[in-house]
Amino acid sequence: MSTSSGGALRRGRRVLAAAGGAILVFDLLGTAAAGAHGAQQLRVDRASRQSSHALPRPDRKFVPPYTFLASLKRSAPGFSSPHDATPKLTVPKRWHGQTTAMPITNANRNWVKVRLARRPDGSQAWVHLRAVKITITTYALVLDLSELRLYEFKAGRQIASYPVGVGMPATPTPTGHYFIAFHATPTGPGYGPVMLETSAHSKALRTFDGGNDAIIAIHGPITSAANAAIGKNGTRVSHGCIRMHDSQLLKVAWVPYGTPLAIVP
Repeated sequence: MSTSSGGALRRGRRVLAAAGGAILVFDLLGTAAAGAHGAQQLRVDRASRQSSHALPRPDRKFVPPYTFLASLKRSAPGFSSPHDATPKLTVPKRWHGQTTAMPITNANRNWVKVRLARRPDGSQAWVHLRAVKITITTYALVLDLSELRLYEFKAGRQIASYPVGVGMPATPTPTGHYFIAFHATPTGPGYGPVMLETSAHSKALRTFDGGNDAIIAIHGPITSAANAAIGKNGTRVSHGCIRMHDSQLLKVAWVPYGTPLAIVP
């Protein structure tokens, strides 16, 4: 990590511990989004040279070294703007029975703007700072559909990549900026040891097998044929979900709730 971004992260952790993160988010979100770009670009290029698989194309190499997350203390009103008097929705503390964490995309002294796990994809809302607990993650995931690979990053540097099975042409995996919303119990033996439910939803289907709003999940290969097809290079085999070899699924299963997931074409 560069001196500037590393120092910012260390200062951020100290402020989080001392003041609950209010001033931290307001002051350092811009550093994560802008000031670290040059250093992170260099870092990812180095990781690319060390990896047996090339990273995603140059326009998507930048991965922020850290992401601020908000967990609700209780269900809270969500606003289109911190200046609005009337909320546009209620942001639930729990999503499908699980307490989640949401990436913070903007902030001021009293409010934070967060990504939501609900439809439509890309939904965001402002919530009052007093309603949330702020944490930080240095992990990030990038799914490159053209490469058929899932890339794992820590502090802006690639630490692993995995071949994956993604959506078929009729049921594509949606592109966009999402996050890991919660873990779910596998719905069958082929789904692997755990299912990582994301904030993404299928654009082609309303439900999978009659339930769960067609949430895009990261899970096992389901069948031995799909496992073989994923192999070392990935394949297009799913209804939109992201299938992985069970052993590799376990390696990403412990990334924290709220970890950002970018799905790129």
